[in-house]
Amino acid sequence: MSFRYSLAALIAAISMSAPVGAQAQTDLSTLSAEERSEQRLKDIVAALHGDKPYEDVFTDQFLQAVSPQRFALIFRQLSSQYGALNSMEVVETGPATGYARLAVHFEGGAGQGDLQLQPQAPYKVSGFRIGVLKPLGDTKEKLAADLAALHGDAGMLLTKIGSSEPFFAYHAERPFAVGSAFKLYVLAALSREIAAGKRRWDDVVPLEGKSFAGGTLYGWPEGSPLTLHTLAALMISISDNTATDILVRLLGRDALAAEVRLSGHSDPSSILPMMDTAEFFALKQQGEMAAQTYHAAGPVGRQAMLDRLDGKAAAQASQADLARIFGQAPTAIDTVEWFATPADIIRVLAQIAETEDPVALDILGINSSLPDEERARWRYAGYKGGSETGVLSLNWLLRDENGEWYSLAMSWNDPDAAVEETGFMMLANRALSLVGHTR
Repeated sequence: MSFRYSLAALIAAISMSAPVGAQAQTDLSTLSAEERSEQRLKDIVAALHGDKPYEDVFTDQFLQAVSPQRFALIFRQLSSQYGALNSMEVVETGPATGYARLAVHFEGGAGQGDLQLQPQAPYKVSGFRIGVLKPLGDTKEKLAADLAALHGDAGMLLTKIGSSEPFFAYHAERPFAVGSAFKLYVLAALSREIAAGKRRWDDVVPLEGKSFAGGTLYGWPEGSPLTLHTLAALMISISDNTATDILVRLLGRDALAAEVRLSGHSDPSSILPMMDTAEFFALKQQGEMAAQTYHAAGPVGRQAMLDRLDGKAAAQASQADLARIFGQAPTAIDTVEWFATPADIIRVLAQIAETEDPVALDILGINSSLPDEERARWRYAGYKGGSETGVLSLNWLLRDENGEWYSLAMSWNDPDAAVEETGFMMLANRALSLVGHTR
């Protein structure tokens, strides 16, 4: 469920400067490496405007990864946030054959990019990315306006941990469905029990009670021995639901409820009892009436409903069941969910930071979900996201070279429509640009 920033997809932005008109064929074998790269940039523009077939410009593997429709979507997102493209040019070629580094300038942002061509004729584009665009003249007011313009509802909090004045706050105290970001509470509770000597990271437990299809462990044999470290690493880095459910059952609802309260959650009754992911799926599968009943029941009534669920329903779900629950339309995201405000998420991230547990921090840092340019700014970067149709939650724990901790938590919900990851990640990059530290 975690999100990885897809930089390659940002090629849609080039179309902003394209002249419409037929493109003459060019023999790339007669050109220098730099001229060849510049010509392929022109060809990309032509393809985006329908003046050249995509298959004449890109390799088959590239087109399988990034469709023309995806280009158009990213183009709309970039143009809405950074304005028109002013220029894009080759600034360096090599050292790899067919590689070129690019300089990219929009009206409201600038950055670097990379182009990779096949090393031999016909020299099609095999790789293309635009890196993080640094906003030019961006303001907190513009960022807030763009969050407000999203369909549904969104919130964001960016702060130095321990500071009373955040860098940026927008609906920071509003509750949102956060999907798999609830797994931060599981990691925090596990780390607390290990610190107290109740458990060890190398304790071994059997694989029992799978969640719905997906993740690494779903396909493993029942009874496979797993360390707590392995389970936590899979839970955080790839959001493995079976790993999560094993830990939820091992820790128990009481320990998780205690962690929610210790973290300072603004409304513990909204998230308790802590469902595991199999229960989450089984409840959604029962339909809207059951979902509303669950939401209205309160912690005691919800526990009674969870106790009556079929524990194997999720593991036995068909692909049709999964498509119905996690398809194009949101399903019960305002009733059967894990709820937290951006401020709540930052509080649990702060607890993980304050324990200084190197293992827990290493696990949280397996997948930083930051582009390389942004990751390089921080001594440490940890991340946990959450997503399903209609739900996005992106959350970072960051440490600068001076040892100061920062956190960014942001959520976007729409009970009536899907929400889009890449554009929301662009807003995250703009927010992080508000932190002006350097390495």
